[in-house]
Amino acid sequence: LFEVAAGLKPKRKEEVIVEERIPESTEKFEIDFYNGDLHLKGSPTEDWVIDPDNQDGLALMWGGVRSTYGIFPSSFSFVKAFFLLFLNFQIIELLPTKHLPFDELDPNDVRVGFSFRSAPLVLGEYPGSYCYTSLGKRANNNIFSDYGDSFTIGDVITLLSSCSNLFWKNSESMGPAFTNITVPENEAVYPHICVKNCRVSVNFGTFPGGEEEWNNPEWIFPNSLSCSQTERAPLPPESKSDCTVLMMVGLPSVGKTTWVRRYIREHPSENWTLISADTILAAMKVNGVSRNSSHIGRWDMVLGLVGKARNRLLSLAARRRRNYILDFTNCDPDTRKKLMQQRHARHLRQNRGEGTAAVPIETFLELKGVSGHYVVDFLANGSFLAVMEMPVVSEFLESVIYVDPAMEDAQIAIDRIANS
Repeated sequence: LFEVAAGLKPKRKEEVIVEERIPESTEKFEIDFYNGDLHLKGSPTEDWVIDPDNQDGLALMWGGVRSTYGIFPSSFSFVKAFFLLFLNFQIIELLPTKHLPFDELDPNDVRVGFSFRSAPLVLGEYPGSYCYTSLGKRANNNIFSDYGDSFTIGDVITLLSSCSNLFWKNSESMGPAFTNITVPENEAVYPHICVKNCRVSVNFGTFPGGEEEWNNPEWIFPNSLSCSQTERAPLPPESKSDCTVLMMVGLPSVGKTTWVRRYIREHPSENWTLISADTILAAMKVNGVSRNSSHIGRWDMVLGLVGKARNRLLSLAARRRRNYILDFTNCDPDTRKKLMQQRHARHLRQNRGEGTAAVPIETFLELKGVSGHYVVDFLANGSFLAVMEMPVVSEFLESVIYVDPAMEDAQIAIDRIANS
């Protein structure tokens, strides 16, 4: 009351980050949020519900999640008289998007299907990723085409694995969706859901009433398969002390993102989760079309929402045991410290290493590959250059790795730019 009377802003209550529960079962098909996007979470009382966070810019983003187990292709015809039912699901709520500063095309949408273990989480936009959308389309490798009826709240959608991968809406088949699918050797196929501002419930044959709803003797739920016919998705680290946060540091356009992409590609077993403006924008496509090409209106509004989405994802990252790469400039030491020490990052700092700064700055001085007017504008930003410092080992950075050049040469480049 004193703060209100004095015209002071009330102190913010510190947000309590509750670590997400790791599913205890290791034998059943369930929704695997460890192998899902950060803004998707489960219901505290209903394990079969996917509940997306759609605050700020997250309302523009697709969020995907796979099952805890994948199915080997040889299982699809293990009993010729039966169809293997991947899953069935239904939309239970369309989340509002009135908080967005502009009207969003198709603000509520769902994609259901399957993907290979190596495919990204946004369903239907990459090779090895197949889906049926609530708009009545099918998609693979970012090619969308008309397929069946649209669906909405209350409709039960079923994916059956057969020679043509059938989708059903309620009790009506939508017909063959994809044929002649070649699954790479040693790859498993995972049931996969991707949502945009929709709460959905998913059934692998385990939630109450699930099998009674679909009492078709020719359909087999995936939980009926033996262990030899399935593979377990990657498990989360046992504790946060087994995780790592890798924070990139470097000027714009010096190759940070290129280095990150190459590193992730060369180290797939480390299961990195990348948080960057590029990955956020990539999750904001509209029916496979980039946000930049499809947006009508002020682009700066979209960029503002991207920034807010990034901050929210950093906050949500504290809930899950993962290895994170933070791909931003982070040249300002105060920004680096704030990023790692703000209230939600305190939970991230329990991770082993607390943050490793990689500095690809081979073009720090010349800014190769950047257009001339950008260089002029960037170098004119004296306030930024004045605070730019190389990262050093500290209480929140366990180690610093200089990608190229060596630390001594990098410091010379920074000093020359700052004094120019």
